[in-house]
Amino acid sequence: MNWGYCRVSSEEQASGQSIDSQFRRLLDRGIPEDQILIEIGSATKGRTPELQRLFRMARQGKVQSITAVRQDRFQRNRRTAAALWELIDQHGVAFRFLDQPDIDPADPTSILQAQILGAFAQFETEQLSQRVKNGITQNRLMKKHHGRPPAGYINVDGHLRPDPATWGAYRKVVDCYLETGSSTEARRLRQTLTGDAWGVSSFARWIKSPALRGAVVWGSRGETPELFPGQHEPLISPAEWDQIQSIRAANKVNPGSFRVTTPTIGSGLLVCADCGRKLCFKSKSSRQRDGRYVCPTAKNGGCEQGHINWVAENDVADILRKSIFVAAAHIAEQTTPAMLPEPQALVDLRVERAVYEGMKTARAKRMLQEIDLEISAMEQQLKLDGPQHEQAVRNEVIKLRDWKKLQAMTEDELRSFAKRYGLMLTVNEKLVIGGEWTRLGPFFPGSTWGGSLDVLVTAITNAKAKGLKAVKVELPAGRVG
Repeated sequence: MNWGYCRVSSEEQASGQSIDSQFRRLLDRGIPEDQILIEIGSATKGRTPELQRLFRMARQGKVQSITAVRQDRFQRNRRTAAALWELIDQHGVAFRFLDQPDIDPADPTSILQAQILGAFAQFETEQLSQRVKNGITQNRLMKKHHGRPPAGYINVDGHLRPDPATWGAYRKVVDCYLETGSSTEARRLRQTLTGDAWGVSSFARWIKSPALRGAVVWGSRGETPELFPGQHEPLISPAEWDQIQSIRAANKVNPGSFRVTTPTIGSGLLVCADCGRKLCFKSKSSRQRDGRYVCPTAKNGGCEQGHINWVAENDVADILRKSIFVAAAHIAEQTTPAMLPEPQALVDLRVERAVYEGMKTARAKRMLQEIDLEISAMEQQLKLDGPQHEQAVRNEVIKLRDWKKLQAMTEDELRSFAKRYGLMLTVNEKLVIGGEWTRLGPFFPGSTWGGSLDVLVTAITNAKAKGLKAVKVELPAGRVG
């Protein structure tokens, strides 16, 4: 099959005539419309998923020829050049161009010409990159602002100047934030004055920007950012900046009623048996008479069985009581010391570390280093306090062998206990088919189970009534309600 490929580097080029011109010329060349791939991305940085898909199809023998306007539409780096010659030499794919001669693998002159054109395309890209880097270095030495100017400013020859049209409006936004301490009120005022909406994160980036304090910053994403104060008229004075920092610190402790979410009893404790995602709470409505924990990916077709993997909110408390009862009965029979559960502060640090671990910014690296030091210190303290904690954990869990005490526990107490010891319950077709206490440790045979909780509770209750010390439960095959 004959395929066409057209590419531009940016959205601005895509909105112009470049992409349309390439597309029409490929159609005139006889390439079917459904076999022309359109790409908006930089070939230099390898952001060309459509081209990579086309190359994979060629390696599978589904592509006989690829037509483009010029060779530089897909060859801008050494890796793409190597893939191009691999397809020519090993898979017999023909490359044809509208503004350049086709590549003829049987003609040494054609091969040489194609290699020279590819080398020139790469040379042009590298020269452009070098000129951009030199310009950035020169601007940094001249302490010029780079990037878009923050709201309230305009860029005049690389230097920030107050925008006469909006300076007064943004001064009022700052005054509103200082007076109310609410980013919501400040964002509403900005929309009223300028007509433009503002998100929470956008406002936070703006109000924290050193540019508003008269400074120019270079390398803000690097490990050692450079700050050049006093380069232009500030919108925020040093005293106002201190007040803004106090407001932001207070908002982190008391975020306000509009940002507070109260977790329900089963939040974070239930997972879908098919896709492994945590179930989310869906409150009751006119169509749904009770609250439920449902698979979040079922609505968009991400989980085939997600629409039937749910649990009613009213059943969760009883499920937690049975899970705690089973764990307490098994721990009571153990002679091996209990593995210490991690305190909530350490759990929160691990969650925070997982967030930064996927980022590649310099700030994320610094945060990872600080978090790792805190985790190491807390783990060391756990080892020192081990015997006392072990006995405390054992006493806390074992006392819950009494079903009457479990019945007397409130929903908040049940959830707190389950979160502290890492309870995770697997849900399949409205039933809990297994669970694990992730922070009770692998030494307990009751820390992980599969099958019916009702079967385990009945067996343990009968064993206690007969005076048996240990219980071995053979779970039936399949799901048990």
